[in-house]
Amino acid sequence: NSRVQNDRGLWTYAAEKWYELYKQYVPFREGVLYNTVSITPKQIEHTAPYAHYQYVGELYLTADGRSWANRGEKKYPTGTELKYHTPGTGKRCFETAKENHGKQWIDLVKREVGKG
Repeated sequence: NSRVQNDRGLWTYAAEKWYELYKQYVPFREGVLYNTVSITPKQIEHTAPYAHYQYVGELYLTADGRSWANRGEKKYPTGTELKYHTPGTGKRCFETAKENHGKQWIDLVKREVGKG
């Protein structure tokens, strides 16, 4: 398979396949977090400005109590858990996907490497 003939190709393929398995656990209200993704070798990055907060599952606020912050303005954890509206999605979605699909992903990548 020409897509995995080099390390970069292999790890890009692996990241793409992982996202296919993992995306069902990504919080989804309007789809921004789900659809703003950068996939590179060995990395999946959600690029929405609030991705970190959704991932940790905790409400963060500015010093004056706002949930939105100006560029460079610091936000602080409040101890209040976020509520997720789409069943099956939630905080630490990578870990949930790993528990449920880690072996499947490894098998997919092994199979693809074996084609080379």
